[in-house]
Amino acid sequence: MIFTNQRMRRYLADMGSVPVSLSSDLRKLIDAGFCSVDGCVFFCAFFDGRVLPEKDFIVSSFHDLSGYEASINKFHVEDYCDSDVFGYAVSFVNEFSNHWDKRLGKAALIMDYDNGPEVGVVCTVRFHLLREGESWLDCKRIDDFPSAILVKYV
Repeated sequence: MIFTNQRMRRYLADMGSVPVSLSSDLRKLIDAGFCSVDGCVFFCAFFDGRVLPEKDFIVSSFHDLSGYEASINKFHVEDYCDSDVFGYAVSFVNEFSNHWDKRLGKAALIMDYDNGPEVGVVCTVRFHLLREGESWLDCKRIDDFPSAILVKYV
């Protein structure tokens, strides 16, 4: 299931072809795989801990485990490629979906894109597991976001 806001639908409609392959740096994120720790899942490239922080810290800083995962698993696509940030981000979403191990649980993969005159291209991708009573982003309010948003459940 995929959710997009109007801004993202416009970008997707205007997009040419999606890059055939990922940049080598984006490929490394996928190839490093996923780590499962105490009911959370992370990009192995981003999480080197063997245990999670104390629950009180997670709740006070991130609201819940989904917020913690979304924070740890966030990266800026423009840091991993030299051009066509939007195209590579879409390719990454597709590759992530193909490599996600369903035995880890269902996940929300979130892509956020903006290309404004003040800051230029900014594109983040993050994910978190889907948990009862937790959500990093409310898909019912996706059109309220000022940037282009895509949420894909895998």
